Amino acid sequence: MSQTAPKAHVRLAETRDLDAVVLMTESRRIQYQEYQPVFWRKAKDSTEQAYEFLEKLLTWDKAVFLVSEQAGKVNGFLVATEVKAPPVYDPQGATYQVDDFCVISPDLWLVAGRPLLAETRRRVRERGAVQIVVVCGDRDIAKAELLRREKLSIASNWWTQPLCDRPLMM
Repeated sequence: MSQTAPKAHVRLAETRDLDAVVLMTESRRIQYQEYQPVFWRKAKDSTEQAYEFLEKLLTWDKAVFLVSEQAGKVNGFLVATEVKAPPVYDPQGATYQVDDFCVISPDLWLVAGRPLLAETRRRVRERGAVQIVVVCGDRDIAKAELLRREKLSIASNWWTQPLCDRPLMM
């Protein structure tokens, strides 16, 4: 980032941000679908479903929904939601899952992603969280690098295998 580029600003998401956020989610779905065409197969109505889902998260008390903006444009977002640990585990406090975490371009993970993650950690700690769990696709190299730099560690890997012989419709 050059010295003259405006600094990214992180704030709570608002309804006016949803169009930009949904565009980012759709772009990520297309990217992830290339990685795993069955597991990440995009639904035909994913845009509408995403909009409705994200709109509800704006006011849900168990969610933290932030956007990063630079020069007045949204360039990233993060949604963290409180989840219960399985009954066989006891992390000793709340867990927040970060499933939706995108930036408009891989080169913005440090500029937009890092401050989004830092602000999320601050906010969920205030809510009593003891951990965050961030979802990252296996080949999302730039995002994974940010997570490594931010001292997150891999707790689990999901392995998948398509079991159908028919051609996949994309």
